[in-house]
Amino acid sequence: MNRFFTLLCSVLICSSTWAGSFGRPGQNGSTGNSGHYGGNGDDVTIFAPNAQGGRYNLNGGDGGDGHPGADGGDAYFCSQDRVAEDLFGANAGDGGAGGDGGSGGHGGDATIYYTDISQLKKILIISEGGEGGRGSYGGRGGSRGCRCDYRNWEMPPRCYDYTDKDGKLCRRCDPPPRFTCDDGHSGRDGSRGSDGNDGSSGSVTLIKSATALLEENSDASVAVNKLNTNQTVRAVLTENLFTSKAGIRSFLAPGSRVNDNYYEFVRRAVENVAIVWQAPRKPADHTGKVSAFIRNGKVGFEVSSNDILITERSDSAAEHTLTIKEAYKVDEFSRIGITKEGLGKNSKIKVQAISPRPDMVTDSFHVTITYVRLILRDKVVFSGPVPKQFISKSGNQTILNIGQIKFEDSDKIWNKKLVINFSFNRKIANSYENISKSATYKQDKL
Repeated sequence: MNRFFTLLCSVLICSSTWAGSFGRPGQNGSTGNSGHYGGNGDDVTIFAPNAQGGRYNLNGGDGGDGHPGADGGDAYFCSQDRVAEDLFGANAGDGGAGGDGGSGGHGGDATIYYTDISQLKKILIISEGGEGGRGSYGGRGGSRGCRCDYRNWEMPPRCYDYTDKDGKLCRRCDPPPRFTCDDGHSGRDGSRGSDGNDGSSGSVTLIKSATALLEENSDASVAVNKLNTNQTVRAVLTENLFTSKAGIRSFLAPGSRVNDNYYEFVRRAVENVAIVWQAPRKPADHTGKVSAFIRNGKVGFEVSSNDILITERSDSAAEHTLTIKEAYKVDEFSRIGITKEGLGKNSKIKVQAISPRPDMVTDSFHVTITYVRLILRDKVVFSGPVPKQFISKSGNQTILNIGQIKFEDSDKIWNKKLVINFSFNRKIANSYENISKSATYKQDKL
């Protein structure tokens, strides 16, 4: 071990020369600004029965070109001294990246009301996306790094005075140390910016009607604490439904340039919804809201609350109803007690976990058993869910016979010094809340 230490020290002494630098590096060029966004074309609503034809230019604007990156600077203050270390010159700065081209704007959309499809032949729509701007070039890298004035040089040797065996004063000098210098590098040119994306063509929506569609009322909600027991809150949901088709250019005036896929009005959906509180508890004691919505002609409900609300839905041709049947606070599911009994292979953990609705909870149990050793590092001998065959349940109490868990050398290790980490997790249906609790038990040798 002493020889190794001596050799290591010798290596460190012999490797004490480090490369240094001289001069100041050139400044990197800044990135060029991106080109501007082209801007979308105008959206229009056209009533074909009243229109005498016409041309509608809804093109998106072209994106702007990117701006060039700035050039990198040359290295400066390049004065070199001959010092007792290898040197390299400072590098020139890199050129900045070129700016990206701006994206082209999207073509505007047209909504056309008509009573006869032939009316569309008088309408010319030009709605193309704008062209994306071009990416710009990067800046040029600085051309000069610091250059060496001296490529190779020697420094004065290191000398030592000593007395020889005859008592005579002598001097010994090491070979003169030699050092080198390398020039700094030129800067790298900046990368070219990306071209902007072209905008998409506008689309057309057809509505066979002489009058404008009514506004939609597709969402309704009520705060839970604003409900009253056995009182019904009602709302009417409406939605305008469309279908997607292809071939709009065949109906428009020749020369129209627009997305050939279009939307056509199908019908207006009208649905009645109701929300009823029938839970035994008062709604004023609970938080959150109940929402009703219509999407693609179908009615849905959503309950958003920190409490646990049990609901029942019923649907008829006349009305869609959501009834709150039961309501609970989360802490009613979180009254949990954990105790441990027995030692070694007789170890048991008892979990008392009260739940007002056992059918709504999913409980899981995880245990980590660590073997504590005096000299060697502690060893985890088991970590995972408690196997089902060692779990028994009676009412709100669960007994986990963890001493029966098998692992390598478990018959011996269960008699040793152990640390047992136990964790309980409960998931509640219709709730985002998870309830967790953990406990740690230490066992000395039996």
